[in-house]
Amino acid sequence: MLFLRKLLGIIVILLGSISVSLGQFSITSPLNRAVYQRNNAGVATITVSGTYEQQVDRIEARLIAINAGQGNPGEWSDWKTLKDFPTNGGFSSSMTINQGWYRMEIRGVLNNNVVGNIASIDRFGVGEVFIIAGQSNAEGLFNMGQQGAQDDRVNTFGNANDQINGGTSYATLSPFTQLSANTYIAPRGKGAYCWGKLGDLLAAKLNVPILFLNAGFNGTSIESWFVSSIGGSASNIYLGGYYPNRLPYSGLESVLQYFVPLLGARSILWCQGEADNYPFRTSQSDYTAKLQVVISKTREQLGKISLGL
Repeated sequence: MLFLRKLLGIIVILLGSISVSLGQFSITSPLNRAVYQRNNAGVATITVSGTYEQQVDRIEARLIAINAGQGNPGEWSDWKTLKDFPTNGGFSSSMTINQGWYRMEIRGVLNNNVVGNIASIDRFGVGEVFIIAGQSNAEGLFNMGQQGAQDDRVNTFGNANDQINGGTSYATLSPFTQLSANTYIAPRGKGAYCWGKLGDLLAAKLNVPILFLNAGFNGTSIESWFVSSIGGSASNIYLGGYYPNRLPYSGLESVLQYFVPLLGARSILWCQGEADNYPFRTSQSDYTAKLQVVISKTREQLGKISLGL
């Protein structure tokens, strides 16, 4: 009898925990602090997806501007149907969102009654996405007295993902974060450097969130970028030998292949040329021709992916 009472107690506890978990909703996309590239009309269409563990006949969403004047939720200012009759515990739909910095909330409805919890993404936005490439003045350096972004809307993917050893899937790494002084700017950027200050200036001028990704590589010449962009191994003029794994271009390539399909991008900010001034003394015509090959390669890899157009 004692055994049966204990077993009954365990069953009650388990059933209780199941009833709680069945009400749970979660958002898998967008990720917290992700910034999506706006088009020239100031909007972006993004994928919103998640999971639920209780029967619902629709999923609703709404947006809340983080601060007054920093976003217009428009049609999503109040609860609106995102997905009717979702199935199999998951949902995915699209939202067209005005530029701005928002909190997103998701809830489930059954027979016009709200069920379960309200899931939320604390911060995400539609604004400007920039990819940085070049050499040391692009990559940055820790402990240089750099200033992190003061504006909460300036962000990055704050996990280094160096391609020297082949790199790691970005999906397995910690996601987006505010750009503080000593934050990595994936894949190689070392600290806020000048980019934190630039982010503040852009956020203030454009009144939209900003996101930086940094594929800069110290000491590289236009020859390094050219050779690696066409699949070769570039020589390291300072340390000897060759850069591994098609660096430096493969770092930029990883951003183009993972982040741009996910977020879009406005442009690549190119900061490179010191090594071509000295010791190479690269001619203007040679520099232009090789940079054009690099540009063409990025466009080839982007294909029809939409930038900020």
